[in-house]
Amino acid sequence: MNVTHEKLVISAKARRLRLDVPDLMCKGALAYEGGQMDEALGELASLARQAAERACAAIDETLDFVAASNARLAALEAQRQISAARS
Repeated sequence: MNVTHEKLVISAKARRLRLDVPDLMCKGALAYEGGQMDEALGELASLARQAAERACAAIDETLDFVAASNARLAALEAQRQISAARS
């Protein structure tokens, strides 16, 4: 987009909003917070990564618990079969 086209777009937007171009530019400058948005997104990404790590740890613990439970059940079933065979 060239400078002349940008000026036309800005002027049209100002007219549409019923603002003077300087007022529109001032409002735009006040509303611009690019660095803060990047910082907020970085914090959000960090929190998401931490939550994912906690979720993975919880899944690993659950899988370990299930594996141990299955081993206990298999041992009990083996004992039951031995007892049944003796009877």
